[in-house]
Amino acid sequence: MNNDENKVLETEENEKVEEKVEETEIISEDIADTAHEVTEDVDDSVDTEADIEEDTLDDAMDDEQLEDADILLEDEGDSNHKVSISKSLIVAASILLVLVLAFSGFMLFANPTPDKALKSSGLCGTWLYRNGDVANYYIFNEDGKLLLKNGTFTSVVNFDIDMEKGNVFNIYSGSDENEELIGTMNFEKYKEDGIDTLKIYSLESEDNALVMQRSELPNNVLKADENFKANESIIGKWRDEENGLEVTFTGEGFITLDFVQTIYEGTYIIEENRVDFTYTTSFTNNITQTESFYYEVKDGKFYFYTSMPDGESEGMEFVKVTE
Repeated sequence: MNNDENKVLETEENEKVEEKVEETEIISEDIADTAHEVTEDVDDSVDTEADIEEDTLDDAMDDEQLEDADILLEDEGDSNHKVSISKSLIVAASILLVLVLAFSGFMLFANPTPDKALKSSGLCGTWLYRNGDVANYYIFNEDGKLLLKNGTFTSVVNFDIDMEKGNVFNIYSGSDENEELIGTMNFEKYKEDGIDTLKIYSLESEDNALVMQRSELPNNVLKADENFKANESIIGKWRDEENGLEVTFTGEGFITLDFVQTIYEGTYIIEENRVDFTYTTSFTNNITQTESFYYEVKDGKFYFYTSMPDGESEGMEFVKVTE
């Protein structure tokens, strides 16, 4: 088979391949462009190799080495055939890649993950609900935690999006490892007076619906007690590994108690081995509440007691996480 016949076959093959590439562009134009670039690179490689072989053949003819020229001619045919096959394999692989990636993209779009459903729901963020003088903040986090903040007191539950219904979310109580479904709610998002608005109501009825608007949390208005004196032995973050609880004392008189489903943020003072901490239960009228607990520090560990330790009662054991 001579060079002209090879080129005709190669041209026909290229035309068929280009038709297939054009069909795949309907599925994924961007990915098909990438496959087309691969094809062009192969074309350049083929042309370069063919040019080199033609120059070699001309040199052989100039030197009147006809026998060597015949051998080169045969090698050229074999080389073109091999290059043509290699090109076909590369283009076919590119087309297969287009189809696989396009199908994968379709499946990803058609079957969103829980994280994608949560982020695309529009729920995530801070929402303000007002009822008279009471202002409550609902915070939907992307990690699946729903926080209800009343002042510096926070209730925490888990939530997820019903991926079949889309505009429904489930609420769970308990820890991540042992959660229990406690409610299912509908939600609607819309604009009211140009402000993002969220309406939440039960599956059965829209009566008693909560209507809230997107907002930001106000600053903490609590100030450290003027009688505060730091106790360096308890400053830092302490963690109860068994129950997942955390207590944090700062040297400036602020405290955070993270009890998984409830979080207290406030100020504290120390009276002997008793901690009195104060937190607010409202953002609007500065209502405060004071609670107390007892503690001991032994062998580098912090022990938490709900009542005065008597030597027999066992406190919750905390280990220091950070200074």
